[in-house]
Amino acid sequence: MAKRHFIGILFIFVMIITLCTMVMAKDPYKSVWNTAQMSVDGTDFDWQDAFPAFEKKVAVDYAFKNDANFLYILFKFKDPKQFMSTISWTGMTVYLDPNGKKKKDYLINFRKKQITADEFIANLEAQQGQLSQEDKDKIRANEFYVDHDVQVSNKKAKSQSLDGVEGIVPAIFRANQSQDETYLWEIAIPLARPADMAPGIGAAPGQQIKVGFHWGGATDEWKEAMTSRMGSQGSQASNRARGGLSSESGGASTRLDSNIGLARMRKQMPKKYDIWVDVLLANQQ
Repeated sequence: MAKRHFIGILFIFVMIITLCTMVMAKDPYKSVWNTAQMSVDGTDFDWQDAFPAFEKKVAVDYAFKNDANFLYILFKFKDPKQFMSTISWTGMTVYLDPNGKKKKDYLINFRKKQITADEFIANLEAQQGQLSQEDKDKIRANEFYVDHDVQVSNKKAKSQSLDGVEGIVPAIFRANQSQDETYLWEIAIPLARPADMAPGIGAAPGQQIKVGFHWGGATDEWKEAMTSRMGSQGSQASNRARGGLSSESGGASTRLDSNIGLARMRKQMPKKYDIWVDVLLANQQ
């Protein structure tokens, strides 16, 4: 009898948890069908017909639009000072799953980088073919350029090559400071994904997908910069030790400075941020 009573209580408890989960679950964001030509320029001029959602924990607004070919994303940082340093290192990583699952197998990283004129020329020639010497000289008039770099990663890709694949359309983005001092990211991602490593979602209008946004954390570049700084501080500590301390006390001082450097490095490590959104793609019909 006691066993039946326990099973009954357990059943009721499970039902309560299930009902609470259903109530707390958010409705998917309903993307707006785009009817006009979108200009991906890092502004919100083309977004007056969208309905932004507010993510309170990180003070950002986001909105989605789509047509038959692209998913458009507007991501607005309302407190840019809190995130500028972290996102400048890592860029914005967007996870995409056409089956609506919270997975990190497929991602596209969008990142603004400063590159040299020669690197800029190499990028242009990879996209457009050989440039004339006159065009190269004009480009080299400036030492540096801003590159809007887009990189695809897919853990489950059968092949990392796109050789021979047709119908590949690039994903693009722009990120700018707005007049009201917010920081805007505008992104366009193809709905189609013709290959494992191609930029795209692999979804169609009317389908529900899962989109994840990630930025922050320690990149390899950040670690190298911090390691270089620690190495410089370590050299200074060694010089101080040789200047007036015994070898034993000097070694202890150097180790202490090294430990302090590691503690500072951990403390200064950029914070990671993650947002996941269920998105119901609009259907023109």
